[in-house]
Amino acid sequence: MKQVSYETEIPSFIKPYLETEEMQRLKGIDMNCGMNYTSIPFFQNIEPYSRYTHSIGTALIIYHFTKDKKQTLSGLFHDIATPAFSHVIDFLHGDALKQESTEDKTEEILSASGEIRSILAEDGIVLSEVSNYHLYPIADNDSPLLSSDRLEYTFSASIDYHSGNADQYQSIYDDIAAGTNEAGCEELVFRHKDMAEAFASAALKNGMVFSSKEDRCCMQVLAELIKEAIRRNILQEKDLYTTEEKVIAQLENSSMSSQWHHFQSIDHVMISQEPKEGWIKIAAKKRYIDPYCIETGERISQSSLKIQQEIESFKNEQYQEWMKGCSKDE
Repeated sequence: MKQVSYETEIPSFIKPYLETEEMQRLKGIDMNCGMNYTSIPFFQNIEPYSRYTHSIGTALIIYHFTKDKKQTLSGLFHDIATPAFSHVIDFLHGDALKQESTEDKTEEILSASGEIRSILAEDGIVLSEVSNYHLYPIADNDSPLLSSDRLEYTFSASIDYHSGNADQYQSIYDDIAAGTNEAGCEELVFRHKDMAEAFASAALKNGMVFSSKEDRCCMQVLAELIKEAIRRNILQEKDLYTTEEKVIAQLENSSMSSQWHHFQSIDHVMISQEPKEGWIKIAAKKRYIDPYCIETGERISQSSLKIQQEIESFKNEQYQEWMKGCSKDE
């Protein structure tokens, strides 16, 4: 998958961290939260997009705009605690609306890594300075503001979902600056209204995918499958911190192989306005971005009626339907 060029090259100080076991594990965690294992048509033509790739991209964006080692490393490590199937485990923990529960182990994983602690010591960096990217607003901030994390997954997901191409998004990226927003806080901001509008539209399209009936239903089905596998001692919580390939192998070699194969066979989601036995009703986090624009001196939703209406429509979706994931034989 051709990506946006966030920085001319990977800074040399990042490279030793990329070789650590904890970072290498992220190559086996896909960004699509298990949807890439289903038979849902939309997800049949996407390419692998790992947390490892996303983490490097996030770090490069931060470095591009700040040239700050600590902020850059905080971005590199921000997903180091992501388990197999990513936000599915938030669903398992009952955190479908915020999707933040899996971040809790970040400092624990960094602290337990002798490799990472050793490299940090050589770089003269204290672990607490890189274990929480929420400390740095260019790296992360409150939704719907623009941060490096949101910027990276918006571009990469949009390319993966064929909403646009890398050249289009490169033009948008090149319009961004590290600036100050209307509240006087640091934020990634757009220079021009047309670019801010194009980006907000792309982010909203992704948000609709992330909270679609297919995503919500399949992620909850997989969460319940994993919960049952843990109850039966087929999986342990620690297994989720290996790779998706290893977790899938454990499921396939167990008494729950048929449940896993059913999950893989889901190719459409049926809906009902009335509750039915075995059907699911669940809301999910609504992801959208409302960037600040220097040209207009305000959020794009304040200067673009189109974006304002699209965001409001998205926010007003209620997710009250009951859902069932089905295969073509059902």
